[in-house]
Amino acid sequence: MKVRNVVFDFGRVLVDWSRHYLYDGYFGDVEKAEWFIQNVVTSKWCMESDSGIPFSETIPELQAEWPEYAEAIQLFHDRWMEMCRGPWPGMSELIDQLRSEGYGIYGLSNWPREFFLPAREKVETLQKVDDYVVSSDVGLVKPDPRIYNLLMEKYRLKPEECVFVDDVQANVDGARAVGMHALLFDGRPECVKEFLGLY
Repeated sequence: MKVRNVVFDFGRVLVDWSRHYLYDGYFGDVEKAEWFIQNVVTSKWCMESDSGIPFSETIPELQAEWPEYAEAIQLFHDRWMEMCRGPWPGMSELIDQLRSEGYGIYGLSNWPREFFLPAREKVETLQKVDDYVVSSDVGLVKPDPRIYNLLMEKYRLKPEECVFVDDVQANVDGARAVGMHALLFDGRPECVKEFLGLY
């Protein structure tokens, strides 16, 4: 069946987002920042706020666990937008091209509720998505199959007519598990066009 829709993750696909953009400068050392990211403000911890738990709960809990990094942890909330630089290079133009070719453009992302609308105001690629599901709004995070199915149901999409693009292999696998085509994004907008050429 012909692919009719492209579903994009946001962070590191449509949005140039990285914890390093904040913490490299804070620590003044890339290696120290990397250790802090891998051990304190981890991807697993980030998923708590992505699931809808407010920062007012997740940050004090993490500060209690790592009191020596209480200030750095607080910055994850207070300076969050510094981690969100703008559109991923080339993706705005790709969306325009895909839309001109008749594809529906959707979003499916793990993202904290408090910072989605500010990010959407700042980043033009987020404004170009037709419709979307954000994890913190629905209390589900990728790769839970229910969040992919929710997107399908909400916008009356057929999984076999959708290509999902994400930079995390587990999320790509989750999309495939519910019947979507899925691509691990390698940072090049061209890889999306190459993949769509297979269908």
